[in-house]
Amino acid sequence: MKVLIADDERVARKMLEAFLVREKYEVVLAEDGASALKAALTFTEPYIAILDWVMPGLTGPQVCVCLRSPKLKIRPYIIVLSARSDKGDIAAVLDAGADDFLTKPFNQVELMARLRVASRSLQHYAELRQQITQLEALAQRYNLLGEIVAQQAGNRVTAPPMRSGVPEAAAKTAEAPAKTAEVPAKAPISSGAAKANGAPPPFMVVPPAKADGASEEPAAQAEGPSAVKTQLTAADLTPDESNEIMKRVVAELGFGGVGVIATIDRDVYGVPDFTAWAGIILEREQVWIDLLLEVDTAAMKMIFEQTLGRLPASDQEQENFLAETHTIVSAAFKSALIGKGAQVMTPILSRVMKTKDRAVPVPPKCEMHRYVLAGGSIGLTVVRYECQLRKKSTQRLRNTDITADAFPPPSVHENVLLSKGTVLTSRFIEKLVALEEGEDRPLAVPVYSASPLAEYFVNQRT
Repeated sequence: MKVLIADDERVARKMLEAFLVREKYEVVLAEDGASALKAALTFTEPYIAILDWVMPGLTGPQVCVCLRSPKLKIRPYIIVLSARSDKGDIAAVLDAGADDFLTKPFNQVELMARLRVASRSLQHYAELRQQITQLEALAQRYNLLGEIVAQQAGNRVTAPPMRSGVPEAAAKTAEAPAKTAEVPAKAPISSGAAKANGAPPPFMVVPPAKADGASEEPAAQAEGPSAVKTQLTAADLTPDESNEIMKRVVAELGFGGVGVIATIDRDVYGVPDFTAWAGIILEREQVWIDLLLEVDTAAMKMIFEQTLGRLPASDQEQENFLAETHTIVSAAFKSALIGKGAQVMTPILSRVMKTKDRAVPVPPKCEMHRYVLAGGSIGLTVVRYECQLRKKSTQRLRNTDITADAFPPPSVHENVLLSKGTVLTSRFIEKLVALEEGEDRPLAVPVYSASPLAEYFVNQRT
């Protein structure tokens, strides 16, 4: 935690600095009010400001007023130090924007207690800022989703004749042996798989080649999915069923009015420019399914323009569009799984990242599907993990663990703390620890652990 110290007395500054450095705080010094304001402009994270009252130029209360300006993005927790102790003076400095007041000479134990209060307040403030940012991003994504759905409705009204889920024009193109699709020079493939030799047949699951020296299965992670799942369950989807879902979604989204063309005339595999991720849990089967939608730049541009009829306003809007497109894809998979009798959970929102210059940790054992469109191509990679339901103590809970049921169960506790499908964070785990301490008995929380791919996308900054 950073602390800004503003005091015109050099000895006082150095004494306070030595004390705070000893307590593991990162200290920034300012010798007057103007220097304090200049330093405040350099902070990018919440911090604590300890201000002397009497300083040349700007006084402590005047600096408080400036630091509360709405133009400043970062609002510090302000503690004013002064030899003054009059109640009216204390009220005046608090009204000026200070959060706390401490008289000189200060007691070190008392100062440390007040700094802990400040740290807790700033941590809560940082979490609120993060939630606001996430809500703003969600609002942008849902606006795009609404636009996509509206365009879908229009496509259904004016859609060309269909044959087996593919526009008739596309079907004729696929049937004509003399006409093959124009494929971009670089099309997406799962970054964890090796190149295939030759072109795959139409809509075939491409078996990934095993890299030299690679193990058959990735090492099991503690408390996480133990192995790649290779056998399909009765409620799971076969590769052919996955292809039918993708063909239907591509046709409904109106990606250029062409749909899927089945001919690939050359080796076009490469690392995708963008990868969208979504995760599905089959509860009864205890299987985690990761869906990766892999898109190159040409396909991204084509899909956006053909779906929404306009150019993206920003790179972020383009990525949000892909995230919501994958939300539609994963929803179609979820619906198909439910239709086969599966009990399905989708607790984590779909994510997108640029992957041209980074390798997504896709295991060797996975399904890979390729779809070539007019003006671009897309790939779908499906990875299945065994995902056992475990009851964990609060000490063993991890961020991204997912509650398998409401907790505490409504049948044994009148106040349910977490609903089913809650993705655990440090704050939620702290609440569970506090509940355990309050009840004075160990708790066992039923959870599913997120897959390695889910953790990767949740924890990565895009």
